[in-house]
Amino acid sequence: MKKILLGINFEHESDAAIEDAFMLASKYDAKIIPIHAIEYLPRCNQQHEEDLLASQIERRIKVIEDRLAIKGVSIFKTIIEKGDPITVIHTASKILEVDLLIIGAGINDNAHHTLGATAKQLVRTSPVPVWISNCKTEKVDYDSILCAVDLSEYSLMTLNNAASLARMINAKLHILHVEPKMSYYPGLMDSDIPVSPWTLSSYISSMPDNKKCDEKHREYVLTHDFQEFLNKANLDSLEYDIHVRSGKASQEILAFIELFSAGLLIMGTIGKTGLLQKLIGGTIEKILDRLSCSMLAVPHPEK
Repeated sequence: MKKILLGINFEHESDAAIEDAFMLASKYDAKIIPIHAIEYLPRCNQQHEEDLLASQIERRIKVIEDRLAIKGVSIFKTIIEKGDPITVIHTASKILEVDLLIIGAGINDNAHHTLGATAKQLVRTSPVPVWISNCKTEKVDYDSILCAVDLSEYSLMTLNNAASLARMINAKLHILHVEPKMSYYPGLMDSDIPVSPWTLSSYISSMPDNKKCDEKHREYVLTHDFQEFLNKANLDSLEYDIHVRSGKASQEILAFIELFSAGLLIMGTIGKTGLLQKLIGGTIEKILDRLSCSMLAVPHPEK
């Protein structure tokens, strides 16, 4: 990692992003590129008002530059551009070939909906990995990292990135895979297909309990599919645990974060298939609505 693009919006969550940028720049000996998009201009749009606004922003950015310089972090360059934040950040990411984008999580409520929406859109569309800093996360929480995987080829890339980061910051890595709950064919009792009542009664009485079926399926995934997946990953010299859950991915991931006090969630933004590619976006969005820790979203190219 050589260049880190640091999104600045001068809100409280920017402080968390600045601290995370400093931590990663120090670990990887990387340079930071502070960036701010001037999205809203004065109503009168007079030149002197625009100049005044630009000078105030430059002064605020200079304070941040000095703050990082005191800590020994190198600034590659600073970018202040007019325009939509998504467009400005995407353009800078591509032109400067940055390795990581760090932004604040925003506040996802009615009063600050724009900030939350910006974070979500960057997760969905950024050409580079996006680190979303949550101001509720303490640095000590980064001792525990959660990487959610779906056992796909792209998910293996995400896991290797997570393993590399865990080694760098000396953290324990939890690797979580969520399987859909097992269920029987719905509407069997209301089927129009003629079935002997004796046969049906015998079938129902012999059906295993759903909970037991889930447990058996999780055990199979853990010892077969998951193990095969892990054998392809680079987990050498790393402290890690593996976990398989069943249910809705967003719910299980959020519950796991609370259970293990994870400070960072790492996920890929593309799933196994075309359908899952659409679903994974919904999963991440649901997670962002309730996320209590920081997040690293790793984009993968579509097939």
